[in-house]
Amino acid sequence: MNKINKIFTLGVLGGLGPETTAAFYLNVINKATIKHRPSICIWSAPLNIKKESAYIASGANKPYYIEILKKGIKTLEDAGSDVIVIVCNTVHEFYHELQALTKIPIINLIDEVAHEVKSKYWKEALIFATSNIIQSKLYQRALEKVGVKFIVPNQKDQKIIDKLILKILHANAHTQADIDIISNIIEKYQCHYIVLACTDLFKFFPNKASVIDSTEVLVERSSQILLKQRL
Repeated sequence: MNKINKIFTLGVLGGLGPETTAAFYLNVINKATIKHRPSICIWSAPLNIKKESAYIASGANKPYYIEILKKGIKTLEDAGSDVIVIVCNTVHEFYHELQALTKIPIINLIDEVAHEVKSKYWKEALIFATSNIIQSKLYQRALEKVGVKFIVPNQKDQKIIDKLILKILHANAHTQADIDIISNIIEKYQCHYIVLACTDLFKFFPNKASVIDSTEVLVERSSQILLKQRL
C-alpha cells in the first residue's frame, strides 16, 4: 500500500454555508501544519437556496436535508476519512442518525462547545443561533448538562438573528449597522457571555473577549486531532 494512503484524514461535511467552511479549512490548515500539511477531505453540501432558508427559519425540509447529509457522510467515508466534523450547528439535530450510518466517529460540535463553556467557569450564557436549533433545545440541554444557565432571545429578536444569518449565507457583506443590531440585542438581555451557536455568526462579533465561537471550538478540536495523529 502506498504510504500516502495511511495518512490520517479529517473529513469535513461543509457548505452550510460555503464561506464559513472555507474559513474553517484555512484556520485548521494554519493551526495543524508543523512539518506537514494535514490531510483534509471536504464535501460541500449542494443545497437548494430556498429550502436552506426555510430550514433555518422554521425547520422545514428536514427529509431533504437528512438525505443530503447522509450522502455527504457516505462520500467522506468512501474517501477514507478517519474522523468527521460537521461545520454547522443546526444540522446537529441529525447527529445521532448520521453517526448510526458509519463507524467513523463524528465529532459532536454542540458537546464540544458546552465543555468549552464549562472550562470558562461561566454561570450563564446568551445563545445566538438559528431558530431551528433554538427550537430543538440541543444547546439548552447541553448547557444544562454542564451546569450553565442559558438565555435565548425572544421571538422578535430571533427573527432578526435569522435574517442576519441568511444574509451571510447568501454571500452578502455585513455592515456596521448589522453589528450594532447584535450589540443592541446583547444589551437588552444584560448577559455579556455569548455562545455563538451558529458557525456563520462570527463576523458580527469583532470583540471576542466574552464570546465562545462554535467555529473556533471546532477548529481547535480538529487541529488537536490532526496534530496528535502526526506526532
